Amino acid sequence: MTDTSAPGQRLRQATWDFFVSRAGADSEIAIWIAGLIAAQGAKVLLQDNDFGHQDFMGAMHTGLQDGAPVVALLSPAYLASDFCISEATGALTGDPLNKRQRLKPLRIDHCAPTGMLANIAYTDLVPERRFNDATALAEKILRAVGFETFTLEGVPPPPAGTLSTKIPIRHPDIRENRTFTGREEMLARLAERMASGGAARNSGTAALTNSQLVVEGVAGMGGVGKTVLAREYAW
Repeated sequence: MTDTSAPGQRLRQATWDFFVSRAGADSEIAIWIAGLIAAQGAKVLLQDNDFGHQDFMGAMHTGLQDGAPVVALLSPAYLASDFCISEATGALTGDPLNKRQRLKPLRIDHCAPTGMLANIAYTDLVPERRFNDATALAEKILRAVGFETFTLEGVPPPPAGTLSTKIPIRHPDIRENRTFTGREEMLARLAERMASGGAARNSGTAALTNSQLVVEGVAGMGGVGKTVLAREYAW
């Protein structure tokens, strides 16, 4: 049966299984993630669907006091929002190390959590976004929020722009200090040589191997980007 009551009324009356916390800039992917979780039979509280015209702070308090797990969608916009940080850290009240796992952070874009959130492990969704794999992305989200068995039947594809092979690889701690782009062929060649346990003769690289370690050297003139390339590959 379709619930035709007003959003604010549903917020006051319902008992929620999950509270999806998102920044305004991430509303489209938040709606998709909320729908993905709801497809498993869970009741999901999301601002876009349930706050209506109710006072935001009051609605947020109502959602948090129910004790439902908070799925925090970490992004630069999220970490810049006092409201979002309040929602995330509210889930850590009395449990600053998140031992009870009420806070379930999902990193949906390149960012580096700070403060209380810096010590909380998150599930990184950037690799699945980068490699354009909607199924892997959906499955990773559902496992991260606690589903051991799940269905993807009837779940629409992620919103446009969620999946793209052009999403750059960035280490969150140094993202603002660098402009690494391209060089995909070099990264692929380096990955192939590392995976095979050594480089081909006269390839411009050299490898030292034993049963546990592969060391690959990248040669070139000063300033051409050897260190940046190695750091990008490592990340």
